[in-house]
Amino acid sequence: DAELTAAVEAKVERKKANKKITASMREREQLMKKLNVDVKVSQDGGTRVAPLGVMQENAKQHVILVAGPGRAIRDALRGAQLNKVNFAMTNILVVPYETG
Repeated sequence: DAELTAAVEAKVERKKANKKITASMREREQLMKKLNVDVKVSQDGGTRVAPLGVMQENAKQHVILVAGPGRAIRDALRGAQLNKVNFAMTNILVVPYETG
């Protein structure tokens, strides 16, 4: 009976921790929606600025933000290409953000 009680208490604590994590993720998502990104809108390289939230809601695009030093971003994108991740075909907008 003590084992069962301990297991139930552990599960309740995990659920509480997960709720906190989920709440912070949702808060971060709301902040990220305001982030402006340059979006390529033509074959000749023309771009427009749009908030990520608009891209997600109006263009129905999922967004992957890749942040880090330039080399890390390039490595991540190359790795995705090697693993046959075709972002254009899956309506995913990849936003590289170089930190230095």
